[in-house]
Amino acid sequence: MRSGHPFIRLLDVSCLMHLEGVPLAVHFFGYLERNGYIAPRARVGLLAHYYTLTSDGITLYEEGERWWGSLGWQQKLWVIWRG
Repeated sequence: MRSGHPFIRLLDVSCLMHLEGVPLAVHFFGYLERNGYIAPRARVGLLAHYYTLTSDGITLYEEGERWWGSLGWQQKLWVIWRG
């Protein structure tokens, strides 16, 4: 999303949310929307709703990138494995 790719929610059904063509876990979308990290950008017909990052979302993204960059390879492996 930071590079301009939108979240896409289809049919107002929470299980049909995509980011760059990949299905997105519903709880991530809800968390981002509830906390003001994403905002509606456009709507295409009755089916597709497009979302983009807010300024708070951009800040969250940048902080996450800094955090990930601060981890060693073993810590990254642990995060990937444990979620």
